[in-house]
Amino acid sequence: MLVPPRAALRLALTAVVLGSALATTACSTPAPTASGTPSAGTAPSSTTSTATTSAAPSPTPTASPSGRPGASPTATTSAPEPGSTPSGPAGGPTAAPSASGSAADAPDPTAPAQPVPADREDARDRLPAVEGALADGLRWSDGVRVAVVEVTQGELDQPGPGSRIGPFTSFRLRVTNESDEPLDLSRVITSLTYGRPPLQARPVYDEDAADFTGRLAPGDRASARYSFAVPASGRSAVALTVDLDARHGLATFRGDAR
Repeated sequence: MLVPPRAALRLALTAVVLGSALATTACSTPAPTASGTPSAGTAPSSTTSTATTSAAPSPTPTASPSGRPGASPTATTSAPEPGSTPSGPAGGPTAAPSASGSAADAPDPTAPAQPVPADREDARDRLPAVEGALADGLRWSDGVRVAVVEVTQGELDQPGPGSRIGPFTSFRLRVTNESDEPLDLSRVITSLTYGRPPLQARPVYDEDAADFTGRLAPGDRASARYSFAVPASGRSAVALTVDLDARHGLATFRGDAR
């Protein structure tokens, strides 16, 4: 049967329209989701967020020195390595005992060429120094006098502060105040050298030692006794120095103390 040309054209157009509609419907159908159920009318997301919960790791038992899990470790002390130096309680090296002996066993020091007065804070212009023999009485220009009235020998059998066992020489001194002012005798300092070249003798504080003390009024006099460790070989040349105070220069007695 022959189809008229216009009817054939309408049939062709209808087929084209139906094919386009079927193609469009096929493209608009969403893909199935991961759960297998398509989401109607929505496009699938490019990324999917998944909530995760991190499980805390279970504690791992730690073996203690005793071998029981969970037991507290005990403190251990490492043995020193070979060749290391042991340390003291504070971490520093252990101090070695001192090999030095007592100061009293050291030899007597060399004396200065000239005696020097003590450094006194209230020192003022001193009167000139005086010097003489052991048997002489010495006098300053203000009328104060000092003299050696007795020399004796002794033997120390028990050491005292800074002194050693052995022979010593004692000097009894007398100060006479013929000046117009009182004297403070508590400030008297004595020293002794012996031998050639001269060595500084150590003071000896035996039971008979007696220093000057107190104030000496004008017209009065006072005595004191000072001792020094002097070997027998050094007694022939001694020099006894008396530093009275900050006002008077040194008084020095020289001679043979045997």
